[in-house]
Amino acid sequence: ISLSQKIFIPVQPSRYDVWASSGVVELIKSRQLALTDSGGCPLSAFIINRLVPRTKVGRDVKKALAQFEMPVMNQAIGNRVSFEDMLSEGKSILSTKDKKARQQIDNLTLELQAFT
Repeated sequence: ISLSQKIFIPVQPSRYDVWASSGVVELIKSRQLALTDSGGCPLSAFIINRLVPRTKVGRDVKKALAQFEMPVMNQAIGNRVSFEDMLSEGKSILSTKDKKARQQIDNLTLELQAFT
């Protein structure tokens, strides 16, 4: 955190994970506050990981993260079997036939690159 220009916090859509993020958020915000005058504030945002679509907790996670007053990336990463399969095979998700998984990673990559 002390050396970063951009900080992305992965968070799973669960009350516990949202709550557990508070310590990291406090560290980031204290660094941002300390560096406000020098213009060296790190940018930060949440990335929702292992999102299960069409669930209440999946719908509510962005609202829960809003309490931290920190952006949430638009592209979440789903809880897809192909992510685990590719990991166990030692391959990149870009090798999978799962077009939705690849599209999520491509979309997130573009969003991360444009994040300012």
